[in-house]
Parts: sequence; C-alpha cells; structure tokens
Amino acid sequence: QGTGHFVVCRDSTHCPWVRAPVLYTACKNRPLDLVFIVDSSRSVRPEEFEKVKIFLSEMIDTLDVGERTTRVAVMNYASTVKVEFPLRTYFDKASLKEAVSRIEPLSAGTMTGLAIQTAMDEVFTEEMGTRPATLNIPKVVIVVTDGRPQDRVEDVAASARSAGIEIYAVGVDRADMQSLRIMASEPLDEHVFYVETYGVIEKLTSRFRETFCGKGISPREWCNLAPFAFCCGSTP
Repeated sequence: QGTGHFVVCRDSTHCPWVRAPVLYTACKNRPLDLVFIVDSSRSVRPEEFEKVKIFLSEMIDTLDVGERTTRVAVMNYASTVKVEFPLRTYFDKASLKEAVSRIEPLSAGTMTGLAIQTAMDEVFTEEMGTRPATLNIPKVVIVVTDGRPQDRVEDVAASARSAGIEIYAVGVDRADMQSLRIMASEPLDEHVFYVETYGVIEKLTSRFRETFCGKGISPREWCNLAPFAFCCGSTP
C-alpha cells in the first residue's frame, strides 16, 4: 500500500480520471478526533505547566492536522473542568499552538473522572466538531496528570471506552499508577505512560508519533475524506 496510484474523480457528473499518488506514507496518520485532557491542579507548578504546553505544541507538530484529517481539542482541569477549545475551532497547526500558548492553569483538586465525563458530554459531539460515526474516525483522549483522581474515574473511564473512546494515560512524578491503569484502554502497555518529571515529558512525543503513525490511512479512506473526491476507483 505504500506505493502505487489511485484514481481520484474531481467531479460527480463530469469525471476526468486523474492519476494521483496514493496518500499513504509511514508518517501520515489516519484522521483522529483527538482530545488532550491536562491536569493543572495546584500540585502542577507554573513552570511545569509550561512544559505541558510545550508537549502539547510538539504533539500538534507531529499530527496531520486539518478539518478533514486530525482535529484537536484541549481540556484543562483541576476541581473544575474547562474546555479550552473544542474539535471544531482550529484546523491548522499555527492556530492550535497559539491557542495552547494562552492556556492558564486552574487551581486545587484533581477531578479526572469529571474531566472525562465532560469530554463525553461536551466535546465528543457533532455540534462541537466530532465527525459522524459513519466516517469511522477514531475518538482518542490523552490524559496528562501528576496526581491521584479525587473522584470515581473507573466507572466514567469504562463508559468512555464502551462509547468507543480510546484513552491514553500519561502520569508524571506523583501520579498514581493504579489510577492510570484503571482509566486507560487495553493493552495497557501501549496506553499507559510514565515520566519522572515534567522536564522530560516532551520525550513522549516521539512515542505517540510512532503510535499514531501506525494508524495509516488507506487510499479508499482518503477518497472518502478528500474534499474533491466524489468517486474513486482503480486505475484502468
């Protein structure tokens, strides 16, 4: 699948066949509806939260961002939850990174379950930019936390996974590993990550890049998503 050609028809009525390269490369991740949920409780010092924002920006750089490719949302939580921006707001890397740079930490508390529930109720909706289920776009959450949840995260995370949301859990420093394993999707060795300090969280960027690059987009899927592709088929 890494080589070859696929025909793209640019018009549903008048169809000049155009031979186009297959848009499937080692680092072209398939489209995702991706939500970052970041802990900004009091235990996260201001300079550490800046490291989280750098991590988010570097993650954005690795993604194939766009309205018809990967959409990104960011949520910020402590004892309350704030949707910084939903999936429908920004479709280019520069705008996303500018929005990330403006995020401010919240305060006390670590209500991780509430944050995941809010993602289900307020972010993973078509009104907020989630693509229709018929397109089979994976729904992915990456939770970044350094604490123990102060609410019942187990039941909420199970509901999210049952709803088709894939959860990655990133623990930093004092994070409770058992809680990370409870909330994450299976297999746990591919969905639970730990770093000793926020100073090295950026090292996870390459790991996620490898993970998401593995979710390649096939030619048929590209044709269904491409704005100009009314019909696709094999070359004569």
